[in-house]
Amino acid sequence: WDISYLIVQQAFAVTFIWTMLFLILTIVIFNYRRL
Repeated sequence: WDISYLIVQQAFAVTFIWTMLFLILTIVIFNYRRL
């Protein structure tokens, strides 16, 4: 139970979530512009 480990894990989770959101947004915009 280390605080630095929790901070690193939380930062990694936030980065992963933002990356997924960015990929989904890019796919949605790409599909919208194709129509």
